[in-house]
Amino acid sequence: MGGVPNQAAALGRGGVVRLVACLLGRRAAGTRGRRLASGSIWLRLLIGAVLVVSATGPLGVAPAGADSLSQTAPLADEEPVVVGGTVAGLHFRQTGGGTGLGYDVRDAFLTALNELGGPAAAGYPVSAPFQGVDGCGYQALQVALLQLCPGLPLQLANTFQILEEAGADGRLEELGIGRGQTDESTSFEEAVRIRLGWLEDAGIKERYLSQCGNGDANAAIQFCGLPMNQPRQFGPFISQRFQRITFQRWVEAVPGMPAPGTITPVLGGDLLKQTGVLAGAVTRPHPLGQPPVATIVEFSRPGSGTGAPDAPGAPGGSTGSTTAPPVLPGLNVIQPAPAAPTAPTVPARAGARTIPLSYGFQGEFFITSRRPEAINLIKNSGFGWAKQQVIWKQYEIGASECGAEGANCLQTSVNGRSKYFRKNQLGFLDAVVDELSASGLRVLVGVVGAPHHYAVPDGHTPADPNMLRDFLQFIATRYRGKVQAIEPWNEQNLAGEWGSSRLWPNAPATPPQGVVDFLALQKAAYGGIKAADPSIIVVLAALTPTGAPPPLAIDDRDYLDYLLQVNGGEVKNYYDVVGVHPSGFNNPPDDFTDVKTVPTNNYKVHPSFYIKRYQQLRDVQLKHGDTKPMWFTEVGWSVTRIPVSGYEYGMDNTEAARGRYFARLLEQVHNEAPYVTNVIIWNLNFRSVVGETDEKFGFGIVNADGNPTSAYACVADFVRGGNRITRPECR
Repeated sequence: MGGVPNQAAALGRGGVVRLVACLLGRRAAGTRGRRLASGSIWLRLLIGAVLVVSATGPLGVAPAGADSLSQTAPLADEEPVVVGGTVAGLHFRQTGGGTGLGYDVRDAFLTALNELGGPAAAGYPVSAPFQGVDGCGYQALQVALLQLCPGLPLQLANTFQILEEAGADGRLEELGIGRGQTDESTSFEEAVRIRLGWLEDAGIKERYLSQCGNGDANAAIQFCGLPMNQPRQFGPFISQRFQRITFQRWVEAVPGMPAPGTITPVLGGDLLKQTGVLAGAVTRPHPLGQPPVATIVEFSRPGSGTGAPDAPGAPGGSTGSTTAPPVLPGLNVIQPAPAAPTAPTVPARAGARTIPLSYGFQGEFFITSRRPEAINLIKNSGFGWAKQQVIWKQYEIGASECGAEGANCLQTSVNGRSKYFRKNQLGFLDAVVDELSASGLRVLVGVVGAPHHYAVPDGHTPADPNMLRDFLQFIATRYRGKVQAIEPWNEQNLAGEWGSSRLWPNAPATPPQGVVDFLALQKAAYGGIKAADPSIIVVLAALTPTGAPPPLAIDDRDYLDYLLQVNGGEVKNYYDVVGVHPSGFNNPPDDFTDVKTVPTNNYKVHPSFYIKRYQQLRDVQLKHGDTKPMWFTEVGWSVTRIPVSGYEYGMDNTEAARGRYFARLLEQVHNEAPYVTNVIIWNLNFRSVVGETDEKFGFGIVNADGNPTSAYACVADFVRGGNRITRPECR
């Protein structure tokens, strides 16, 4: 939530840029006659700063290791590019998606990468070198686009201007990046004066001047470009767009987001690929020393066909020549490698439902006196699943704690390792599983919270994945035949769950190390569960829907995409269904960033604020050839009478509206999303357990006195009515 996609670390500008040239000319129209939508023609005269910088690099992050990549031994994921017995560059595999392929960076582009501070500051390459229709050579890094025009030094390109001209503003709006404005100037000097006058937000102005220019406006213009618009509020933050960067100042408290007053940067390199503006053969990783032939590439309009595989050497979705253009300095062209086989076609997202849709509730079942009531509520609604969260650290303890527990400690061995458990806690869980199972309900167990002696210092995950394997194997063995599914973790894209220092320590390199580590955890969990009971359904732990930037979180759509890239999609071997956590906030289930039917203003910008986020996650699955079913292991809306910190949107919802929302959600999923095969509502009865100031209270659909709300009545109506809405108040 919040519109900051997975980009590089903050752009803190440490080095002092020595400006060798300014007002570097760029062709006003190029070969396409492009018009500058965001202002006067004078703005087009400003291209970028010459990359002559101090040793620390203008991005302010010192390169890892020695002074520059050219002066250090290549890392395991890097290898010299040797041409004629001479090292001509480096081949980087970090952004190759675990394929063993990568991107060459050579000559002037490698020099520029080093001067920017290396990959630790500027990111790794995400494209091969290519030539634009303007006659300039380009190469995309994760955080920037390098531009080399004939007769000019290598520069930073105006990434956000390119995105605008390519028609990507709709997608940028979803990310909280406003459209460009016209300044009506008649000279470059007037354009500068008008646009600097758009620095109306004091916080963003200070950040722009200090980060991009060390306090000097002219230096800031040269490095980050001129403002493209005036500040504008997008829900919980105010955003202002510049030619090469966007700043967002947070003004509202949102769970998992930066605190109010925090200013976060959005950098443009990866956005070119994420929006499809840069696509085709040049964006696909290639073997060492074998980049695609340098064709003329035109930046594409999003949705112009960039999703289909391209012929070797042809830019996706563009109208480019297939004849190699004249070679520019630093843009080496060598014979391309044989074309890689085309990925198999995956089925469309929609289609006829072939698996009946199941329904369930997550509830509080540990209170013995309320358990029969909760079970009856589930069965009377027509639902068939119950989800119980198991907090691992409440059950397993260390050897020293076992001694203190005395007779309450159960000692056993799992996979040859000694384990210690609290007998009374196991007894409580035994009762819950036994009664849920005996009532005919199917049981989903979600496991979170590693014991302190296993957990990483700043998170709840185990440092050793095998410890989770042992616990899940113990649980699956104990409840064989009574537990039908296990979700072995929860919202691992949050720093608070995974550990902030482990989530993306290698930023801006991809995939994030936290994603790679999670693959090991999921693999261990799957092995333990299946060793105990192969019939148990293993859920790929659901991510939380968030657009928060690192180190707070990784966007759920991006995280899933990264995960499915690691080791060629190895994780697909270790789950049976994909878990997701759609959340409605204060939006109906049919609303989205381009469709808003309620009068509320907040929680409208990022797609994670909408239930339909699950459709985008399905697209990520299909992109990687994954057609396994999807489960909603949590979904719901909050309704509150009083503001709850971080969940104030609950006051925008009413019980009657929530009833209609839930009914329509089930109808939408049943009729339009046949790949979703289980919907677990969060939550059934926590209003009887916690007070109104607890965030869990607002999501409960049964009141503290045991009386159902409209939401309960409407979901029960849909299921008992044969998967259709029959009550008028639920429509």
